Amino acid sequence: MRLMALTFGDENTASTYFRVLQYEPLFQAAGITLHHTHAKTFTDFTSLGQYDVVLLQKTILSRGTVRQIRRHAKRLVYDVDDRIWIRPNRPYDWWTRRRLDRRLRHILAQADTVTVANRVLVDDCRALGRQAEVFPMALDGEAWVPHSQPRNGPLVIGWTGFPVSLPFLQSVWPVLQEVQQKHPDTRVQLHTPEDPHWNGVQYEFVPHVPNEEPDVIRQFDIGLLPLDDTPSARGKSPCKTLQYFASGAAVVCSPVGATMDMATDDTLCRHATTPAEWATALEELITQHDTRRSLAAAGRATFEERFDTHVVFNQILKLWGLDHPKPAA
Repeated sequence: MRLMALTFGDENTASTYFRVLQYEPLFQAAGITLHHTHAKTFTDFTSLGQYDVVLLQKTILSRGTVRQIRRHAKRLVYDVDDRIWIRPNRPYDWWTRRRLDRRLRHILAQADTVTVANRVLVDDCRALGRQAEVFPMALDGEAWVPHSQPRNGPLVIGWTGFPVSLPFLQSVWPVLQEVQQKHPDTRVQLHTPEDPHWNGVQYEFVPHVPNEEPDVIRQFDIGLLPLDDTPSARGKSPCKTLQYFASGAAVVCSPVGATMDMATDDTLCRHATTPAEWATALEELITQHDTRRSLAAAGRATFEERFDTHVVFNQILKLWGLDHPKPAA
């Protein structure tokens, strides 16, 4: 079988990598050839007839372009992992919102199958008149593993993410300052492409390097996932939750939107909304080794059961129609 992915970005774009490209070895092992190219620059529409399935990943293309894709694709799948139609920091003007809404409705209507990363996006699609199916964000459980032996040294509180998410972390920075004053041996690590050069907390900046994330994050004892309760954040399925689970870190997170699909309750993590709740959760996990270890073990077990690529891949094959090719018209 042959799959053409018209992608939002390349292997350095998180959504494209985690939704499509990380599965390439599994596609190959299943006898499926994956080709991919940027959706926005693709113009060779007649070539799409060579493929059993055409995937449009996340991109909101013009209606004319979608009609061209639909005309030649035997089977068209649309996949989206966040609310791309909502700009996080500055709302679109009314005309842009109207244009995006019309384009998105057209894509949803033209696709044979719509897949999304979480239940929030299912509800969004339903409001636009289309049923969507969930396959969750996932990681390769063979690459993302905890330390095989207990790690020596100071306890590490870590955060990983891209600069666009740093404002979320900044909201709990005063709490980290208080925690570090009370527990001066505790280390704080920031794993991100750019050092924010913040004051108040002694932290170690660990530059983001592709393919080195598992080695960095398995150093964390506690992983942080603060989020604002905004429409954009509610639609995210943060991969950092899975990175923490897979790597054996206990998680403290904001109970916002789709994050709750992964970090469901206090058997897996600690939820925190206010500064006082963040302080309480961190104090508990710093001082109570058994609780921290229990959460880490439960997170890893949940990851293996629900969010390993080898588990999720079987869902992809079924949802995208790659297990039973659609006959040519």
